[in-house]
Amino acid sequence: MSSRMTPWLRGALTPQTALDLANGHLENARKAKRSEVALTFCKDAETALARIRKSVRETFVSSSSDEDRALCNEIATTHFELGKLLDGVGYHVKAQDSYKNEKKWRGSVHSPGQSFSRSENVSLPSASNGSSDSTVDTTVSPAYFLAFYDSG
Repeated sequence: MSSRMTPWLRGALTPQTALDLANGHLENARKAKRSEVALTFCKDAETALARIRKSVRETFVSSSSDEDRALCNEIATTHFELGKLLDGVGYHVKAQDSYKNEKKWRGSVHSPGQSFSRSENVSLPSASNGSSDSTVDTTVSPAYFLAFYDSG
């Protein structure tokens, strides 16, 4: 696929569009039966959220509009959920980055980690022991995750 044909794939997204895409990817990550598939969806969610321009985030976070604040809280919650999924597959450094982004979207209005959207508890296996009630397979080595995540 040539970049001339799909320039919109790389551009900025509106906050609502990015949120919708990211939540779809996270839902797929939760349903994934293999950890490398879950990680791929996590990376896609992170990419969608990253396509919101910083200036747009700053405008929304500083807004006094209830609608804008609600959207910021939903995006922050999505970053938090992404962090939980990344932690669940043993990608703790990336999870911390996601938690930092959550704080940026919450601004100073709410405490970090406070969830405002309809989100479900996520229990993915730890990369260290592989035990969990989830069906995600963690037989892929941590080196795979590092190579995969750092490649994009």
